[in-house]
Amino acid sequence: MDDLTRVHQVGEKRARDLAELGITTFQQLVDHPPQELDRLPGMNVALVATIKQSAAALIAEAGVGSPLEEDKLEQRLHLQIDKVEKTLQRANEELKPLWKKKYLSYYVNYKKSGKKLLSRLKYARNHPEKLDRDGREYLLGELKLLRRCVKETMAKPKKKNYERCLHQLKQTSKLLKDL
Repeated sequence: MDDLTRVHQVGEKRARDLAELGITTFQQLVDHPPQELDRLPGMNVALVATIKQSAAALIAEAGVGSPLEEDKLEQRLHLQIDKVEKTLQRANEELKPLWKKKYLSYYVNYKKSGKKLLSRLKYARNHPEKLDRDGREYLLGELKLLRRCVKETMAKPKKKNYERCLHQLKQTSKLLKDL
């Protein structure tokens, strides 16, 4: 996540508006369609162009793929892996269907898939060089989505939530399988 207030013509309020659109880095700002940015309050075509140029200049100044940027990405990935591991372990305990046999098969599949994913996450943590920058960013997004899914399932252990969680577990595990 970059400090968007460093971009010319972007203050705290505009940075919050951009974050609501999912824009938290200079690169995302440069890549985002100008038509969507133009819809923000107080924005116009000329201002969007100025902001995009300023963000591009900050990217060039930092150097895309600079060691500092790579270290930050790796730290974020490690932190997300830690969070997912803790969430999965907590879910293993909270989702035990002690009184609801209809969820037992889902729980067994969840636990099996979760165990497989945990071993693959451990490997990914110990071998970060196996993933390129884009792969790390994609994995980071998948892990955030997985964590959200698991939390929803813990909050409401229903069939639909279990199925969505299992799908996300398997998809993330499949992504890591190729390492």
